[in-house]
Amino acid sequence: MFDQKFQSLIDQGMPTGKVAAVNEFIITVTGLAPIGSNALVLFENGSQGLVREVLGNQVV
Repeated sequence: MFDQKFQSLIDQGMPTGKVAAVNEFIITVTGLAPIGSNALVLFENGSQGLVREVLGNQVV
C-alpha cells in the first residue's frame, strides 16, 4: 500500500531514510538526517512512528 501524503513529502524534498531492522515494535532507520528525538515519522504505507533515539546515522 502506498500513501499519497508520503509521496507529497518526498516531492517536497523532505528527509528520507531506509528501514535497516525491525524487532517487534522497534524499527531502526538509517539516513534520516537531520532529525531529533520525539519527531514524528511517516512510513511509505501511511503508518506513523515516533523517534525515540538518534544514534549517529541510525534512528530508533
